[in-house]
Amino acid sequence: MTKTWTLTDESKSKTPEHNDKWIKIILSTDRIDKDICRSAVVKMYAAAEKAPPKVGFVRSPVAGHIAAAALAMLYQLSKDPLDSGLTYCDEVKDGILKLASEKANSHIGPEAAMDVMSVLQELAPAAPPTPSASSDTQGRVQEVLSGVLSNISKIRSGGNEWGSYDCYLTFVRDVIGFSCPAHEHYAAWEDLAVFGGVRWVAEDFCLISDRPLTLVTNQNNVLDNDKGPAKEYADGFKLWYLEGVQVDEQIVMSPKSQTVDQILAEGNEEVRRLRITQYGDEFFREVGAQELDRRENAIEGTRETLLEITGGMKFLRTFCPSTGDTYILPVDEEITTCNAAQSWLWGVDDASMSIVGRT
Repeated sequence: MTKTWTLTDESKSKTPEHNDKWIKIILSTDRIDKDICRSAVVKMYAAAEKAPPKVGFVRSPVAGHIAAAALAMLYQLSKDPLDSGLTYCDEVKDGILKLASEKANSHIGPEAAMDVMSVLQELAPAAPPTPSASSDTQGRVQEVLSGVLSNISKIRSGGNEWGSYDCYLTFVRDVIGFSCPAHEHYAAWEDLAVFGGVRWVAEDFCLISDRPLTLVTNQNNVLDNDKGPAKEYADGFKLWYLEGVQVDEQIVMSPKSQTVDQILAEGNEEVRRLRITQYGDEFFREVGAQELDRRENAIEGTRETLLEITGGMKFLRTFCPSTGDTYILPVDEEITTCNAAQSWLWGVDDASMSIVGRT
């Protein structure tokens, strides 16, 4: 039986508040509530008819990624080593813990290393003292753990960061007014979004990361910070974003230290654009860019130049006199005029058409 629901005026009036609630959850820098998260994990596993797992907490997603991979390896070896070439014992267990801690230290720092070691000691299964039969235990541990690390994201869930899904699911219940028995089981998942962070869910363990200490966005709620990290966690882990695009620290903090070869070799178009934008106009001079066209755009109030660089890549450089801002926008390699570039950027197929006004 199909039931049709109508979005009433009352429901429409609730929508902005509902959306704002979930945007705040997604962008929250509040500390996670460990007690609520533990309870929610037990309920979530019970809904799936699974025994409650061991629950642990870390201070950043990278620490969680490393710890989750180590735990997955530890539990698998304790049950069935498969074709790993390893026998689960104290030597192998200690080797996994040591390597995971070293990886956390190299990727983040000493605080993360201690964090990872602590949660692994807390959640890892006990190991017998039987000596390992392998002559190169640590080398094999490193090889197997590297493979697990490359696949561990398969058990990762975004927690509050994936709140957009929960926004849709709860819209039906909280705004339209539809409810069903499944919402009882969903409540545990919802609690983990509202009160938790990124998590890794396995049969034997559930690992939950805390939220960032700081999070910087622009007016569109997109991660964006040209003065420092867009996200920073308590263990020192940092993420760098410009205009919603993840970049590295160099592009944000020392863009002039980039080389032209480095910029041209960048395989991601969005990151390459930001590399050039951050580097500045000197880039075009250094690569000997050819000017194909220029104009005064009275509609946009900007000065535009169409430039072509080595390899045929083309960019529309726009300068706004009123703000002093310069934008460097990649355009199709077939473009030959500033007008055609603007039409292409606006999604107008016919390059002969011009934008004559903005409403």
